[in-house]
Amino acid sequence: MWSHLPLDTIAKIFSFLSPDSLACAASVCMPLRNRGFFCYICNPSLERWYILSLEFILMSYELASKTWKELNVPMANQLEFASLVCRKGLLLLVVGGACKGDAWIWELGVEDKWVLVERVPSLLGKKIWGSKRSWSKTKCVGSDEAVYLYREFGSQMLVWRESSEKGRWEWFWIEGCGFIKGEKVLKFPIKGMLLQPSLNPSLFSF
Repeated sequence: MWSHLPLDTIAKIFSFLSPDSLACAASVCMPLRNRGFFCYICNPSLERWYILSLEFILMSYELASKTWKELNVPMANQLEFASLVCRKGLLLLVVGGACKGDAWIWELGVEDKWVLVERVPSLLGKKIWGSKRSWSKTKCVGSDEAVYLYREFGSQMLVWRESSEKGRWEWFWIEGCGFIKGEKVLKFPIKGMLLQPSLNPSLFSF
């Protein structure tokens, strides 16, 4: 039944759920997971959950007041890809759009206003595209130390992290791993990525 409902109808129904109930529903409802409906992330320091829909509608949930609030998504009508990442206690919105194929990183600031903090270099962005010429299949994960953009298992990866030599955040290109122990790695759609665990009070995304 769920697979036949319009996304706006599903969003309306799920807007009445608390974030923990929403996370449970998304984890067991295969039609929603297959359609890539949710990107949700928790910021413990602000006691907030953020939920991003496939149609680039971003909602925040205040744990203390138990209230929902819709947040503006920059250039939402031009986007092909968007993902939420937390870095050092702040929410980042990583987006890629049809406008000249560019991608940007926005940071949520005071009074929930977005501040543009970084732009993906055009040449590196096109390398992530490959022959697809689109951001639509791009995946993104992040931590306090770095933000990673990639497409498939074994493919190249674009990393935004702090340079220990220069003391500022820069972009780095990592070539794909086509072979493991002499065996060719078959490319297939990837669902997640393993990150080095940390005991720091960082932020968690699912």
